[in-house]
Amino acid sequence: LQHKPAVLHSGLADGARLEAWLAAGSNEAKLIVGTRSAAFVPLANPGLMVVDEEHDSSFKQQEGFMYHARDVLIYRAKQYQIPIVLGSATPSLETLRHALSGRYGHLQLSHRHLQAKLPKMQLIDQKKQPMQGGLSPALLKAIEQHLLQGGQVMLYLNRRGFAPSLLCHSCGYVAQCPHCDACMTLHRKIHRLRCHHCGHEKQPPQACPNCGAPLQAQGLGTEQLEDVLRSHFPGFPMARLDRDATARRGTLENTLAAIANGSVRIIVGTQMLVKGHDFPDVTLVAVVDADQGLFVADFHGPERFAQNLIQVAGRAGRAERPGTVLVQTHHPDHPAVSYTHLRA
Repeated sequence: LQHKPAVLHSGLADGARLEAWLAAGSNEAKLIVGTRSAAFVPLANPGLMVVDEEHDSSFKQQEGFMYHARDVLIYRAKQYQIPIVLGSATPSLETLRHALSGRYGHLQLSHRHLQAKLPKMQLIDQKKQPMQGGLSPALLKAIEQHLLQGGQVMLYLNRRGFAPSLLCHSCGYVAQCPHCDACMTLHRKIHRLRCHHCGHEKQPPQACPNCGAPLQAQGLGTEQLEDVLRSHFPGFPMARLDRDATARRGTLENTLAAIANGSVRIIVGTQMLVKGHDFPDVTLVAVVDADQGLFVADFHGPERFAQNLIQVAGRAGRAERPGTVLVQTHHPDHPAVSYTHLRA
């Protein structure tokens, strides 16, 4: 690029943010790249707006000053009388409706980059399966086959930490956050309980505070999944991509580089895996627990489940090697699962 872009995001210091803001307003910066808050940046000479992954829920600010960055940019583009591009492989239902009804122009990409074939998606019914650490025999066999054939394997589980809850089997006590009444997640490697809603954390109790019985970790998180995979496939290098594993500066970049050059063979992660990555050697993508996205208390739940499923499936078979996607679920007949499976 001839022009250095101005970058805006929450990780910037106040001085750097002000510098980018002034560069955009003075026409010094011809290209502005930013996250949600960049929707309000002043523009001296606007010509085009692009909202990448327009369906993403992170564009919606739900605390304090509430707004939807995508809708703000649509309104601003109309004011400036300039074009705006809403890009997504899985557009939101409202955007898709506007495109199909003719309110928006509808541009479609008919094939993948380099004419790569779409991956084959298969459902694994978990019912009555002898699961090993959240992994079915069919999935374990598929992982082994793809690794032995030289491919990389990606496992998607949208739960960081070791286990989503800490439970007393004797009296039913569950470790809950004192501030927002949500279950606290066990992070075993740092020996902490964390609330993923408000950030409160504390040391796990040695025993149940109500009856003194031992506490048990319930459910599966990425930390635990990583341990399970290391025990089954000890000879294959592994990396975990979630907010905890990539907290240190430079860790994310180094991990992505290791995946890209093939020195990592098994990748475990949360939504950080879903969008934007191009790993040509990934031949198998596995959705470890599809059910967690099916029954959330949100009317957008099925829509977001289908979007995440299609997005993560798109990481498989992006080059010459064909890709396979395996989805573990107890509800293979659920409309959000079966319809997405047929459409993939």
